[in-house]
Amino acid sequence: MSPPVPKPPKRIKSTDMLIKVHLRDGCECLYCGKKTVRLDTHHIKLRAQGGSDVLENLVSLCWTCHAFVHAHPDKAEELREILNKRYRYIQEQML
Repeated sequence: MSPPVPKPPKRIKSTDMLIKVHLRDGCECLYCGKKTVRLDTHHIKLRAQGGSDVLENLVSLCWTCHAFVHAHPDKAEELREILNKRYRYIQEQML
């Protein structure tokens, strides 16, 4: 008997979470800055690697950048730094 085939990771089900991610990211691609495009939600730590659907692990990316970061997994740390810079900027604006 062959081993069971693993199920693919589930997509983010919460529309509320998708909206929170896009609003937090200013409705723009965090990688290239485009605003007038359809945005995808990318997991910084991929679901296949145990990443979860928490706000801190999700970023808004345009389709082109989303495909790029999947082709270059070494860019995950760069995305995390971009997100940290955005958090710092938002906190400074609130002071």
